[in-house]
Amino acid sequence: MFKKNIFIFLLLTFTTITFATTVPKEELVTKNNIVYVNLDFLKKLDLNYKKDNNKVIINNIIFSKNNISYNNVKVNTLINIIESDYIDINAITTIFNFTFKNNTFLKNNEKNFPITYNNYTITKSLKKIISLSPGVTEKLFKIGAGNMIYGRTSYCNYPKEAKKIEDLGTIFSPNLERIIEIYPDAVISESHFNKKILSKLNEVGIESFAYNYPKNINEIYEFIDYLGIFTNKKYESRIVNYSLKNRVSYYLNSLKNIRSKPTVYYVVGTGEAEYTAGKNTFIDDLIKIAGAKNIADDTEGWVFSKEKLFERNPDIIFGSEYNINLMKNSELYSQLKAFKTGNYFIVDENIMNLSGPRLIEEGLPLLIEHFHKLK
Repeated sequence: MFKKNIFIFLLLTFTTITFATTVPKEELVTKNNIVYVNLDFLKKLDLNYKKDNNKVIINNIIFSKNNISYNNVKVNTLINIIESDYIDINAITTIFNFTFKNNTFLKNNEKNFPITYNNYTITKSLKKIISLSPGVTEKLFKIGAGNMIYGRTSYCNYPKEAKKIEDLGTIFSPNLERIIEIYPDAVISESHFNKKILSKLNEVGIESFAYNYPKNINEIYEFIDYLGIFTNKKYESRIVNYSLKNRVSYYLNSLKNIRSKPTVYYVVGTGEAEYTAGKNTFIDDLIKIAGAKNIADDTEGWVFSKEKLFERNPDIIFGSEYNINLMKNSELYSQLKAFKTGNYFIVDENIMNLSGPRLIEEGLPLLIEHFHKLK
């Protein structure tokens, strides 16, 4: 007990946590490796709930067995959220901003404006946004903020509603004059962006925010959280994040007894040079979650050695239709084991290369299906 109290004291002293509430063991149940807490205990967390038939309503957020809805956002889950009079602890921690450790709920402080990341600062809630990344556009629509986008790039083609928004050009060469005419609250981009353009916009009083290329899945969640705060869609963004985490947990649990992991290679580019997703990329993280080993997981950046590709000779190769066709129709690459055995498949680059929700909703199950059905 003394050690546990010291742990909580240190958390309260050195982090942004404001209070702690310990859950008696009898208030918890575990099912399929998911821990659930009794609904009545939520009152101790200042979360009042009511039950309506098979639904539980907390702070106007409607929880059903396998879906959550709030305002104009609705998400589905693969693991049950509600089990009788119990609710998934991960739903409470993610959506209502708690940490749960050592049977204790710890309330985290909320982020307040101004919010700074990598020297980019947003000072107030946004209502008028220019998106300079297809990943940003996808995320904003997912959290119910698509109507706040007043301009987008030529590459922002998902969801289909995005095509109705004014096209302002490419990611690196957007129409600067038109952006200034629109005069948004902020311009938001991620992964690839033109620093000079953002700097010029800042000079005329238009704020900008640019998120780095996510190194892992957790950083995708973080950016979705940021977008939720910026657009006053805090709960909507957290609901989306919970649904994504729920899916990852489902797949990790379903793969836990796999004894051997296939070696795989993701073709980003091929020919004169080889390009793939090495370590510290969200694609490498996704491959691990999908129960496989990325043969480039010891490589920094995107350039890969052709010699290593043939030396490591992966069980499975996947990539865009263009890159896969280049390889399988090549006298050289067709000698790789994956092409000889027919263990290759095509993925949509618009899903795999963007750090959007579809990466987990559609990309992850596709990888799992192919990784674990070797011919």
